[in-house]
Parts: sequence; C-alpha cells; structure tokens
Amino acid sequence: MARGMGPLKRLAAWLSDLRLAIVLLLLIALASAVGTGIPQGDPPSSYIDAYADTPWLGLFHGEQVLQLQLDHVYSSGWFLALLAWLGLALILCSWRRQWPALVAARRWIDYRTPRQLSKLAIAESQPCPDPEQGLTQLETVLRASGWQVQRKDQRLAARRGAIGRVGPLLVHTGLVLLMLGAAWGALAGNRLERFLAPGRSLDLLDRDGTSQLTITLDRFAIDRDPAGRTEQFRSALKLQGPNQTLDAEISVNHPLRHRGITIYQADWSLATISLQIGRSP
Repeated sequence: MARGMGPLKRLAAWLSDLRLAIVLLLLIALASAVGTGIPQGDPPSSYIDAYADTPWLGLFHGEQVLQLQLDHVYSSGWFLALLAWLGLALILCSWRRQWPALVAARRWIDYRTPRQLSKLAIAESQPCPDPEQGLTQLETVLRASGWQVQRKDQRLAARRGAIGRVGPLLVHTGLVLLMLGAAWGALAGNRLERFLAPGRSLDLLDRDGTSQLTITLDRFAIDRDPAGRTEQFRSALKLQGPNQTLDAEISVNHPLRHRGITIYQADWSLATISLQIGRSP
C-alpha cells in the first residue's frame, strides 16, 4: 500500500485486495461443503443423537454443530457475514480499479509530437513519401482488422479491446446479485431435508399451521447401466394442495418447481428390508 494514505483509503485498499477476495471465496466454498455434508434444518436433538458417539469427520460433536450454527449454515450469521464481506470487497474493487480502468480504456490518448511517440515501449519510425495517403491506407487496414480509429490532422490513433474492460464489472455485478439472492433465500426462505419411504407423505404447513402442500412418495427407482453401476435416482411424487393434485417425477439435478417450492432428489437410503422365506407372507 502506498504511504500517506488515510485510514479509510487504506481500509478500502485492503478490502479490495484480490488476495482477500480469493480467501473469502475459499471460506464460502468450504462453508458450503460443510452445509452439504451436514443435514440442514433438522431438530437439535437429531444432531445430538447422530454425533454423540461419532463426531462429524471426527471433529464436531452434536453440541458443537449447534453452537457453530452448522445445522443451518446458509442462514447463519457468520455465513451471511462472509457473503456481505465478499460483496463489499467486489464493490470496492469495481469502484477503485475496474471502473477507472474502463474509463481509461475509453479515453483517447493523443500523442502530438514524435518525441511523445518515441517514449512508448514499442516505437518505430518509417519514411513516408505521402503522409496523407499513408494515413488513409493505415486507417483502412486498422478498421478492417477491428480497430477503432480516430483521425486528426496528420496523425492517427487506434485502439481495440476496450469492451473487454466491461467483463470484470459484469462478473462482479453478477456475483454481488448472486450473493444478494442467496442471502434473501436464506433469510426469507425455508429449507427442509426429509427421508420418505414409498407410500409415506410429508405435509408442508403455512405459518398458521394450515397444510399448504402434501407430498407423497409413490415410487423410488434406481437406474443402472449394463455393468450394474448406479446412473440415476428417480422419485415419483404426488403433490396435493388446495383444489389441485399433481403427479411428477424428480431425479438428481432435475428438481421440481411448484408454486414457489423447489423439490430436490438429494439422497437415498434403505427404509426397510423385506424377506420372504418359502411361501411365507
């Protein structure tokens, strides 16, 4: 950092540092992996029971999972703070670096004297018997090659690639909007993970306790390739709501979206094992 900077400018420079943004991205990715590995939104007692004897990854018991808010990672205060921190870093980086770079790329630099041109990193002089005709030919060649050209008296300026300076700004804007959407979904939405055996149902309730939607698992199937390897998990669902019944199928990476609710095929496990010996029922 440059000397003589005020405290606020030093703070802004530190927040907009690329290395800090990379560290924040890695922390958010790690937190997302933890949120994927630990079931989210279950009753507190389920974590106490699940990790009482066997800590998660050998690190966290049930009490620690609850204390660190790992049972609701995506709506936890520390995860939202990481998103806000990264969003602020991206905004400051765009404001302090990307926007000035775009403005500079769109500004024409007018070199008026041969001495100014000679100081460039790459500069070469060539004799030209007819300067006007030479400039016209050069302008034609540059325009045909996709350069933007500005011609003035006895001199020519050309540039290209300025539109590329818009890319980082668009990426930063998209990331900030994505994080705002993630924060909104975590604060205003609900997330529920449940195992359903075929024939069982799950009721989704409104805030007043009224059933909003009943989800019934009619059938579960596993697709396998000729070698017996698992290819896909499929669940046939029946959705029953007020004055509406819908039959649908979900599979991994193919969720169902219905009335603002997204239903995913997240996992599977054995619910029951049935054995028939001889002619027993």
